[in-house]
Amino acid sequence: MKKRQSDNLEFPSSADLRWARKKFSDPHFIGTRVLSKNATLVERAKYDICGFFINYMYDRKLAQKDLAKLLGIDASRANELVHYRYERFTLDRLLKLLEKLNPRASFKLVA
Repeated sequence: MKKRQSDNLEFPSSADLRWARKKFSDPHFIGTRVLSKNATLVERAKYDICGFFINYMYDRKLAQKDLAKLLGIDASRANELVHYRYERFTLDRLLKLLEKLNPRASFKLVA
């Protein structure tokens, strides 16, 4: 990587940038989704629940496959959860999964 003189930060080479553009433009690439500023209430709720799963996994030093086993889902579905790919889950389904990890969990709506 080249360094920019103005701030001494490393900047990716042209080859690195081409590789990144190719990888991230692949429709099968699974990256972490960012919540849209125009997200619906349901999307925001799903996003927050996915965040709970991520925190749960990291707090307990679990691998995705361990999280999947605790939730009773395939590892690929757990991967979707930890990358905020919540569109394949209904809000009801996410709440049921949340309840498996924390039976006393509550969900509070703040308007």
